[in-house]
Amino acid sequence: SQNFKAYIMLTLATLFWAGNFIVGKAAFVENIPPMSLVFFRWSLVWLILLPFTYKDILQYKEIILKNLPLLFFLALNIFASV
Repeated sequence: SQNFKAYIMLTLATLFWAGNFIVGKAAFVENIPPMSLVFFRWSLVWLILLPFTYKDILQYKEIILKNLPLLFFLALNIFASV
């Protein structure tokens, strides 16, 4: 059972990596702006993870809101480095 889970995770990691390569290649061919590509990739990730994390987000809502300026600053810092 543990080996089966490990093989599934390794296979999924490989498929996600290959999918990321294909999307990157298609974005290059279609001249998609890098910031648009980053936005849509992170939006997709957010939508995929939301069902698994919404309870924690609601539980820590006060902490998240309290640190929202810091989170915005970190996001701007990431965009500045691109």
